[in-house]
Amino acid sequence: MPLSKQESREWFAQLNALLFEWDPIGVGAEGPRDEYECLVGPLMRMLESGATQAEMVTYLKTELVDHFGLDANNYDLEAVAERVRTWFDEVGGLGR
Repeated sequence: MPLSKQESREWFAQLNALLFEWDPIGVGAEGPRDEYECLVGPLMRMLESGATQAEMVTYLKTELVDHFGLDANNYDLEAVAERVRTWFDEVGGLGR
């Protein structure tokens, strides 16, 4: 069952907040809250389609390198993907 508009907005905001906490580019607590929105939509689609943690790691690595110009080896992407997966499962995930 697809998400309602309200659920979609809430989940988007929650996942964006989670990525903002991770803050790989270091915008800080007072930085722009939209800095990681470019990652949220693709991650949500991946989660909803049952992507594995390894697939999320690959996606995050590509984005860190190609979009943000960072060295992905400086980040524990497994931990980030696990945190994203845990969040998704806690909000209801595919079985909602």
